[in-house]
Amino acid sequence: MKSFIITFSLIFIINTTYAQHVRFDPNPVNFPTGSEVDFAGIGDINGDGLNDIVGATTFAFNGTNNYSLVLWLQGANGQMQQPLFFKHPFPGVISCLAVSNLGRSSSKSSGNAEVVVGLRTDDNSDVYIYSWDGNGLVATDSFTTSTRYEPDGVIGGDFDNDGLTDIGVSHWGDSIVVIFQNNSNPTWEVKKYAVTTNGYGHITSGQFGAIQKTTLIATNGQGNTGPVIVLYFDAARSLQSTHHLKLPAHTSPPYDTPTSAYSAVIVNKGNNKANELWVTYGGNKPRSNVAIWRGIQQLPDSTFPVYDLPEAIASANLDCDDGDEQVIVHAAWMRASVIADSIYPYKIFDAGHYYQEGVVLGDVNNDGFADMCLAHERPGGDLQVLYNITPPCKWPDNIPETKVVVGKIDIYPNPASAETTIAYNGTGELRVYNIQGSIVTKSQFDKRSVLNTSGWPAGLYIITLHTGSSIVSEKLVIH
Repeated sequence: MKSFIITFSLIFIINTTYAQHVRFDPNPVNFPTGSEVDFAGIGDINGDGLNDIVGATTFAFNGTNNYSLVLWLQGANGQMQQPLFFKHPFPGVISCLAVSNLGRSSSKSSGNAEVVVGLRTDDNSDVYIYSWDGNGLVATDSFTTSTRYEPDGVIGGDFDNDGLTDIGVSHWGDSIVVIFQNNSNPTWEVKKYAVTTNGYGHITSGQFGAIQKTTLIATNGQGNTGPVIVLYFDAARSLQSTHHLKLPAHTSPPYDTPTSAYSAVIVNKGNNKANELWVTYGGNKPRSNVAIWRGIQQLPDSTFPVYDLPEAIASANLDCDDGDEQVIVHAAWMRASVIADSIYPYKIFDAGHYYQEGVVLGDVNNDGFADMCLAHERPGGDLQVLYNITPPCKWPDNIPETKVVVGKIDIYPNPASAETTIAYNGTGELRVYNIQGSIVTKSQFDKRSVLNTSGWPAGLYIITLHTGSSIVSEKLVIH
């Protein structure tokens, strides 16, 4: 996706969208919890129209908030508020997490989304639903799924196509998947389905290929053998069909080493194209790959290589085009790969392992772009956010200009708080606009300038550098 020139009228800007490849701030923002955050989810928990972040902590040595749910509510200015901690009212360790709008008439939630967690207690394997009651998260439903092993994955999806969001749960140790069917009754209908190959761990859901039904897709977890499994359900809530998808054999010795799938995601291709299923698999290069299915058949339609140890994968529209981009996090390599028109590496914290919920994408600063939220298996590790700083898809209508070139202005740090440095190999007049189109500040510019941004309201700003007949622009986020 290349930059190009957009011509505007002298008074008002034409409503034109221009494409930019996605860019994240290379300086992650840490959200400390005093413990280890292994799982994360994004959604509007308290019903104010803004996305919030939910994390689940496990154990950290000397951790002050072990075994808790953590909620960061997004404020009206796009900033995350101080975390709220909710201890489990029972002994148990969370093993998976999902944020989903369940739409339950019996729910105590006043918000749009609920938190579904799987956990292992002393005696059972349970699933709990947490809802916002106006003051915090409270457990509103719970189910026992097994007496042997903890749940390995949980996801929301309309599996029987009745317009209601169901809950899917996978159990690697029990070789089962469990569906909690949503209905208009206060109770959930619980069904268990056996899977025949070694059990499955991480799961996702969605539609792909020509079959317009929501599927439940389970992968077996890195280090274990077995295919990807796709399950379809009918309107009567019975298992309609099961499909085992196989990964290609290794192309380098030792050829007989098992090929293991790790994480899967449904990818929206945009432009009225059918969705695809993407699966990360393999270990270190040259065995680290992504497999793509465009329909139901055993072997993938295509594969492509990625960096070592690809684990969790997430997909969302991260820029201005009509389709998704993907983010893959790599175990033990301090690296996230953003897949757009090319593969862009970002340095992140050092983590030995990522669960499916280790990378989630969503707009957590209310600027219209999905950000990258990271949780990880690392003692004492914080939740980490890489903010999306892709230039705006549409120039604000009330900023009149004649010609805009979306070029490369270096802004650091971005997002900023007290001050930020603007660098560009050129001279001209520097202007900063707020998103309402008002000029915040302007000055003459010669290759470098430091802006004092202390006291600026949090939000999105437009940096413009007027260089003769053209204008170079960039986006600045203030926290």
